Amino acid sequence: MMRKSVKWALGIGAVIVVLIAIGKKDESPNTPEGWKQISLDPRGAAFAQVLLAQDLAFYLDGGKSTEFWKSRVPLGERISSRKFYSIYHANEISADERFKGKPVVITGAIGGINKDAFGNAYLALDGGGMFSTVHANLADETEAMAGRFAKGNNVTLFCVGGTMIIGFPVVEKCQSRDAMVNVNSRQAGDAIRTVMTGDSSGMDAKERQFIALLYLTGTVLPEGSACETATVSNFDDCEKDLSKNNPMNSQEVKDKYSELQKKLDLPSLTIGAGK
Repeated sequence: MMRKSVKWALGIGAVIVVLIAIGKKDESPNTPEGWKQISLDPRGAAFAQVLLAQDLAFYLDGGKSTEFWKSRVPLGERISSRKFYSIYHANEISADERFKGKPVVITGAIGGINKDAFGNAYLALDGGGMFSTVHANLADETEAMAGRFAKGNNVTLFCVGGTMIIGFPVVEKCQSRDAMVNVNSRQAGDAIRTVMTGDSSGMDAKERQFIALLYLTGTVLPEGSACETATVSNFDDCEKDLSKNNPMNSQEVKDKYSELQKKLDLPSLTIGAGK
């Protein structure tokens, strides 16, 4: 069932894994000119990052996402490990054409948690038989979390297609869902800073408007709101607060947006915020 916060925030859903602090002024010589135009409010930046990370997690889970992540984190085909195994054993050449070097999301039961001859961790995913497995080589970030995996559990991994080695289809650079959120959440922080410092000319207008509205909403959250400290373990409390009151629709947010529109070259607010 789609959460209320998904509807509230233009399609955002699921749960954040990390919350990166943003807002410290960059004094480096390469600081964008726009950075001098506005001092970032840490509350606004943190709230915007929470919602963007939610959007990413919801997208990874197969939900409908905003365009922000679709263009930045291509997922490729979703397939079961059994189907992947059977496709490779039916025709390795056509399977390589279909998967090799391309993103693929693979789901299956864990048959083994192993290391190869070079000490690299991989998961043996169920291919449909006792000795039929898909070898999922883990990326560093997911290898660091390998202690969380357990034989027999189902797992979904975000990988790059490999090939078949000694009868075992292989996928490379596999990340868990949590690792994907951690690895890619920095892009959300960078996007927020880029938009709110007026250096976002290359970004889609709708994306800039969306990020600015999220940021400004975070700056007007009621004092004591659960959203100020939202993390993976307590986001439900923030969601309850948002369901009671939609700050994005407030006149204060619209007024703040109007003030920043010319300064940061934001598109006109032609739609009702939050609808």
